[in-house]
Amino acid sequence: IYTLSLHDALPIYQPVFQLTAFGKEKFMNIKSYFTEIWQEKGWWKSILLTGLITLIPILGQIYLLGWLFEIYSLNHTPKRAMLPFTPTAKILLNGLKLAIGVLVYFIPFLILSGAIGLLANFFYWTKIGWFATLIFNLLAFIRNISFAVGILAVLLILPILIITYDQRKTIADFFRVNHILKSIAQNLQTLATFFVLSVLAIFIASLGGSFLMIGFIFTVPFAAAFYGNALGDLSLITVSEP
Repeated sequence: IYTLSLHDALPIYQPVFQLTAFGKEKFMNIKSYFTEIWQEKGWWKSILLTGLITLIPILGQIYLLGWLFEIYSLNHTPKRAMLPFTPTAKILLNGLKLAIGVLVYFIPFLILSGAIGLLANFFYWTKIGWFATLIFNLLAFIRNISFAVGILAVLLILPILIITYDQRKTIADFFRVNHILKSIAQNLQTLATFFVLSVLAIFIASLGGSFLMIGFIFTVPFAAAFYGNALGDLSLITVSEP
């Protein structure tokens, strides 16, 4: 006689979010994007090595972007959450190409922010009274807002850039702005969810500051692995055909 235990009778809760878009259903298990990282044998070695590489100015950040892409790509293999353990030129090259894509859409905000900053400095140096001071403070505020909007735009568009590059392996598509914008319009619901996940990844990365800054060596690549893991599990984003 089989006796149904309480463990069998009650469902085990997991933080799962259901996305319905483009006529499909997808379950995102947020918990697994964390746990699958440290379930990988020797995971801390990959995290530590990547963290040390990211200490290299500019080159390290480019490598981190390629490392994130590599995790996204490996997520499509039968063995999910597989971390890359060996630094390769391929990872750096992929990171460089993706960095170009990011710059294509961030530079306009950077130019706008810089132009507003120059105009604000003009009013500051004229020193023609309270009106100039008021305009300076207003322009300085707008400059900071434009820069922040640029960062938020990059976070929103990053999944599109990664998936576009993964499908065609060319940076030419990054410059087809109309097709990128069309892809964004087609995937707003899914991208909004990943925007929240990117904010969560940034929060994870920032936790390293609690350990005399040394913690960033672990938290920054861990956050990248979390985001790459989640993005690799996503199959709802459709990229517009060029």
